[in-house]
Amino acid sequence: MSKQEDELIFVTSVQKSGLLWKRPFLHASGKWSRRFFVLKDGFMLYYPEKEAKIFAETGCFNIHPKGVIPLGGCLVNHTADTDKDFAISIDHPDFGDSNIVVATDTEESLKDWLAKINESSRITYKNAQMGDIMIKCLKAKTEAIDERRKETQEKFEAESLALQEEKELREQLEKQMEALQQEKELREREAEELKQREEKQQRRLEETTAVIQQIEAKKRELEEREKELTVQVEEYSVQCSNFDEREREAKALHEEKQNLSSAMSQLMESLQAMEMRALSLEEERKTTHEKLLLAQTQVHSISSEMENTATTAEQLKQQLSAAEQEKLCALEQAKREAQEREKLEKKLKLAEDALVRLDKALRDSGVKRDAGVAADVKQLKGFFEEVLDDHFWDAQKHMIMERAVKARPEYQSFDERYIT
Repeated sequence: MSKQEDELIFVTSVQKSGLLWKRPFLHASGKWSRRFFVLKDGFMLYYPEKEAKIFAETGCFNIHPKGVIPLGGCLVNHTADTDKDFAISIDHPDFGDSNIVVATDTEESLKDWLAKINESSRITYKNAQMGDIMIKCLKAKTEAIDERRKETQEKFEAESLALQEEKELREQLEKQMEALQQEKELREREAEELKQREEKQQRRLEETTAVIQQIEAKKRELEEREKELTVQVEEYSVQCSNFDEREREAKALHEEKQNLSSAMSQLMESLQAMEMRALSLEEERKTTHEKLLLAQTQVHSISSEMENTATTAEQLKQQLSAAEQEKLCALEQAKREAQEREKLEKKLKLAEDALVRLDKALRDSGVKRDAGVAADVKQLKGFFEEVLDDHFWDAQKHMIMERAVKARPEYQSFDERYIT
């Protein structure tokens, strides 16, 4: 017979079981308690009342009783010294002056329990052996149960720790996914802004090209008018050669002409500078277009970069540094352009004053002037006023660019998340 079968017979083979009333040991006036008793090989094992239902369902008794009463050498009798009619007294010399008292609810049950208990108490030596065996078995069972409970507890703690780590890892992944999603949206917004900037620079380049073409046309008109004015000045000098005062006026007109030529030379230099600026804007547009393509590529590959957040953050930091450097360069360049425009405005103002003085001199000379000359002078004056107005708005462009750069709060939020 196997060890498991022996254990099964041990916990299922009993002489008698049932519910009894039990008085507390050493407390004769104590409160009676309902207990479930099992009579097994010279021992009375008692449990809480609810154990009776478990024994009825499984047919096995618990090896961890609430208490054990060894019956070997005990004197068992019916007693009437209690408030229960069907009480049983269990006496033993080792109990001293006290005894163990249990009670049934009926006389028939009383007789049955007395017979079974007396029969079980006769086998003292066997009871002692069985007691030792029961104690050893109970100790072994207790140790096994404690070991299993310890293993179960350790396993439960390990599983709880693993679940906690898994939960923290899942939360970290969710936070990383959320951060990457926000980064993706930010990159998309930056790509859209770069695209808008490219379109705006394209429009500015087209406007600048149109202005350069207009200036070129007006420059040719000025050159033709300069030749005509030179011829008129020469004719006027011939007419005034016999008069000293008119000679001085002719000399003044000649000086005015030289000043006008100098202003025209400066205007030509300004036109060349504007052409260089147009080329620079074209290069900037190309660079912006390349950045736009790069940004679009980054937007498309943002999903694959979710597993490499550290590298992405470093790249974004470098791009932000480059963008800040580009912003500083743009502001510095805008400042230099504003200074150049201011100088050009002064030169254009001098040219306009020269035209005003030339027109006044022609009026004060009293010489009959051709109506076409006056109209040409007036047209030239209007042209310089238009050029001055255009340069005024060009001088304001660096302020517009500066406001556009400052209107990007995304750089600040990006610095706070990834750099600081």
